[in-house]
Parts: sequence; C-alpha cells; structure tokens
Amino acid sequence: MFTDDELVPISALAQYVYCPRRAALLFLERQWADNVFTVEGRHVHQRAHRTNLRERLPDGYAIHNLLLKSERLGLVGTADVVEFHEKDPAGPRVTVVEYKRGKHKRSKQTEYEVQLCAQVICLEEVLNIQISRGTLFFAKSKHRYDVECHRTLRTIVEDTTQKVRQLFQGTCTPAPQYGRKCRGCSVIDICFPKVVSRKNVQYYIKHIVQE
Repeated sequence: MFTDDELVPISALAQYVYCPRRAALLFLERQWADNVFTVEGRHVHQRAHRTNLRERLPDGYAIHNLLLKSERLGLVGTADVVEFHEKDPAGPRVTVVEYKRGKHKRSKQTEYEVQLCAQVICLEEVLNIQISRGTLFFAKSKHRYDVECHRTLRTIVEDTTQKVRQLFQGTCTPAPQYGRKCRGCSVIDICFPKVVSRKNVQYYIKHIVQE
C-alpha cells in the first residue's frame, strides 16, 4: 500500500520515458514553460474533458476525464475518455482513449504507449477486468491508433513507475542528453541541454585549467 505522497502521476511516466531530466524539471523543480505544442495539446485535452459526464455512443457510452488509480503500482491520474461498448457484436468491451495534439508518426512514440498502458492497468484494477488494448487519438490527423497492452509494454510501465518514484524520492535532477527531442521541448530554455551537458562542462573545466 502506498501513501498519497508516494503515488506517481501517470503523466510523469510519459515525461520520464521522453526524458528523465524533463520529468525532474516538471515534477521535482516545478519548472514549466509553454510553446506552441503544449498550448495546442492543452486545448485538445480541454475538449476531451469538456463534460466529465456520460456521452452516448451507438453501442454504449463514454465517460470523460475519469479518475484512475492503481493500489498495486501506486499510480494515479485521469483518462481523457473511457468508452464502454456494451452492444458490440464481438461482445462487451472497454476502451481507454488518450488524446494527443499531433498526428501518428511512423517512428514509435513509446512515451504515449507507456502512458496509455498505465491507464489501462489502472482501469483493469478498478473494474476488475482484463483489457487487451487502448487507443491513441491524434487530433491533427483525426486518426485513432490502437496500442496492444502486451506483457513487454506492461513490464516497461512497472519498471518506469519504480524509476520515477526513485527520482521523486531523490533530490538530484539528471544531467541533460542533447538530442533531436530537445528541439521541440517546451523547457529547453530552462534545461539548457547544450550548456549544461556533461561533455560541455568537462570541456569548459579543461579549457579553464589550460588557461
């Protein structure tokens, strides 16, 4: 059993998979900065959370902004939309839908899949059922992409939860690793990945010593 202080936000898993330093800046140091991507993303989620009530579907109903929690893993968060398909010809099923601002890419977006699978795991525990997959909805392309919540992905969720909890219990923000992901990151001007990276610091110290 985890105390409230030990609970890990589901959203922190996605941030950690994307970049451990970003997760620390957001959740440990409480740093934040907007860019066009975060603003667009917030608008997408606001639309998903617009009612927090039931929405009728042709074969059932959907609930917006549903609170989720896993006592086993110590996770907490909300699902943008959970669909209950009661009249599906293949049988009743439950689908977790996570909204994203952009469009589905050919390259794997592991951070999204980990976040979605974590929501599925929490909902399974709450409802005491098995859910085999979830869905990512990309607002820009209006595309739904199903994600299989297989054993490997579930293991990644569990391992990442432990790593994030350890990060939160510590006081050290990981060093930056500059890469392609940094270009679109909203906290790049707070992180200073090129300046603070270990390689640049070592170069700076060596340069000072030589002088």
